[in-house]
Amino acid sequence: MPTEREKNLDKHDEGIDALRILCMMMIPVLHILGHGAILYSAEPMSVRYELAWLLESMAFCSTNCYALISGYVGYGRRHKYANIIYLNFQVLFYMLLTTGIFMIIRPEFVGKRVILQALFPFAFQTYWYYNAYFCMFFFIPFMEYILKRMDRPALRVLILSILIIYSLIPTLTASDIGSALNGNSALWLGLLYLTGGYMKKYQIAKRYGRKKYIFIWLICVILAWLGKYICELFFNWYRGWPEVGFYTIQNTSPLILGAAVCLLSAFSGLKFHGILKILIRFFAPLSFGVYLFHCEPLIWDHVLFLSALPFLDDSVFIMLCKVILLALGIWFFGSLADWIRAKLFELARAREFCENLEEILRRRLEPILYKK
Repeated sequence: MPTEREKNLDKHDEGIDALRILCMMMIPVLHILGHGAILYSAEPMSVRYELAWLLESMAFCSTNCYALISGYVGYGRRHKYANIIYLNFQVLFYMLLTTGIFMIIRPEFVGKRVILQALFPFAFQTYWYYNAYFCMFFFIPFMEYILKRMDRPALRVLILSILIIYSLIPTLTASDIGSALNGNSALWLGLLYLTGGYMKKYQIAKRYGRKKYIFIWLICVILAWLGKYICELFFNWYRGWPEVGFYTIQNTSPLILGAAVCLLSAFSGLKFHGILKILIRFFAPLSFGVYLFHCEPLIWDHVLFLSALPFLDDSVFIMLCKVILLALGIWFFGSLADWIRAKLFELARAREFCENLEEILRRRLEPILYKK
């Protein structure tokens, strides 16, 4: 008989779906502020500059949230290699389609390297999150083994060790001593998978109420922004110019990680009804496609790059509104693009193909890999 905890693990969590959607609304905000050139074009230390960085701080935990969700949702579930095969087809779809469109409308942007990049996205590290997740994916069964076999005290020590070595010390020393690439690596995603799995196994989200988690998230955001501001004040005094103090606003920052943990805890188990429930169930599976859509290299380099620079001519309020509206537009049209992609894959029976391919590979490889 399954335990009560095991029964809870199998329930579909609408709150987590809602968080996926929210994260994929926040990620374009980061890209518009950064790659769109607002953060590095606004006058340092000005009101416009600081409010843009505050918005950046609020959205920065979105990537960590996504990685935590992988462990939170994945814990206790069967590891399906068909999922990574399907993801590769999804990446190829966006790469080849976008490259084909640009060959027609802007052929000067499509050279030999771009074509090779479209055919072999993993080899060219086209999407950092996709590459990192791909590498991490094959170690998930071993992380699941750790999560299931280790008792709570041992897992607690493991999670605390992760926080100290890969989050706290690098932030305090402004370095990357753990080679986690400031969170843009398979290593960091794997560590967050373990953290998310720990949260799910021991139902950490139920420890406090949602309002408290939201309050702690807000405190983490403000402290992360304040840490950046204090660093800039120091550099302005020490060197004569306010060098960007982003040490507290990066994926490995304890404050950004804490903000992600709080958002995951606040959304876990959240219930929705009516039209909102229908919309969440519709948009949640399309979320990752939004990332693949707007971060495709040709769109990234020739559409998104410097796209927000004209916003600097507006008032601060209008500028921030335009950033948010543009991010929502990217999310909506990215979701629409992935809905079309999903329908085409459904017609082509891509999911069934991936599952059949996994079954064939299992039959062929298991006798070799597990031979005594």
